[in-house]
Amino acid sequence: MASSAAFLLALSLLAPHFCCCHGKGSGGDGGSGVTAIYSLGDSITDTGNLAKEAPPGMFETIKHLPYGVTMGTATGRCSDGLLMIDFLGTCTHVY
Repeated sequence: MASSAAFLLALSLLAPHFCCCHGKGSGGDGGSGVTAIYSLGDSITDTGNLAKEAPPGMFETIKHLPYGVTMGTATGRCSDGLLMIDFLGTCTHVY
């Protein structure tokens, strides 16, 4: 059990390094060739759609600061800061 947890921790720390530093794009512009990222998951991959998908009046607090202070604007997420999907999107130049 401990060895699998250590492996997953090491993988999660090393994967962005290989993605950002060693990835070779198929396009001539030096990009990664990735055009979109689909993230299916739970609150760990909270992309902020809760504010858009919820009925009017629900979750109004997450549409305003202090949610999203790190990014300078409210993101509609229930948490603050960048997520792993954000780092992946930055590395692959999707956004």
